[in-house]
Amino acid sequence: MSTDNTCVSTSSRTRCGPDGLGDTNDRSRLKPNTSPAPLNIESDITDLLSTRLSLDQLQTNYRKLELLKNSAFYIMVKQQNLPQLDISDSTLMSIIDLSRFQRVKRDGKNQVKLQLALLEMLYAELTRGREELKDILAQKGATSLMLGEAVIQEKIYRLHQAAEDFDAVLIPGTLHVKHSLIPVLERRGLTKFQLVLEAKKPVMFNREETQAFCDSVVLHWYVDEQEQHKPDEKFEIEYKLLNPSNNDKAREFGVVVFPGYVTKLTDMRPDSSYEFTVKRLEDTGLVYRVWNDTIIVTTSSPHTSR
Repeated sequence: MSTDNTCVSTSSRTRCGPDGLGDTNDRSRLKPNTSPAPLNIESDITDLLSTRLSLDQLQTNYRKLELLKNSAFYIMVKQQNLPQLDISDSTLMSIIDLSRFQRVKRDGKNQVKLQLALLEMLYAELTRGREELKDILAQKGATSLMLGEAVIQEKIYRLHQAAEDFDAVLIPGTLHVKHSLIPVLERRGLTKFQLVLEAKKPVMFNREETQAFCDSVVLHWYVDEQEQHKPDEKFEIEYKLLNPSNNDKAREFGVVVFPGYVTKLTDMRPDSSYEFTVKRLEDTGLVYRVWNDTIIVTTSSPHTSR
């Protein structure tokens, strides 16, 4: 983050001539300056509070941060004039040194964790800055005495910079690879490529469309903020019976894989609660994921009329 070297002086000018010579013990010099803060500072603060530090904008930033924290991060292959590919779908996997690739994945995980930590720090700085600027406006004249014009201008500049940094850090960038993934002999004739990190939005259950019957459950899910379904995506559904009363019931758990965004599970126990978790089918490019959506569904009693 760059620093602002601009300094705005608030010291009084020394006046020359007999009119400027005053008593050094003049008590008026000890009185606090109650004149209002310069209008340009007040205008800058008001502008910042109504734009980048507005309540609506901070709420939007919070939603973006939470969405990113719930996302899954993958290593993608970027080649010139070609669409990005999951590294697991790339022909590179056949020639990559797998032990070095595991180290790259660990580096990618650390990079994502640092990115999320930085975003949380910047968001906290923006919310704290909003309250500080509101206090400055409320104090008005006392502001110049307590902080000084230069300090306030520096604060405004840093908050503008923090807002820009927040927007920039939201987008995962190039993966900083410290290890050569491909042996020298395999590099000949290979098109240049970059490894980049991509955040894939979280998978969510559609709670409005999910239905439970006496002996079956119909589950619906979607990818947050994804307008169209991807036909080649596969998902993993984990399930387990809650509060089993015997050993047989305790063994009612498992994992099933489905293409698409809806499925029907049968042979369920009536009047019983099941916990379901949905996530993308894991592949070798996954480097970081800490959250999966979970839903509890209760089947109906066999005596319930329909």
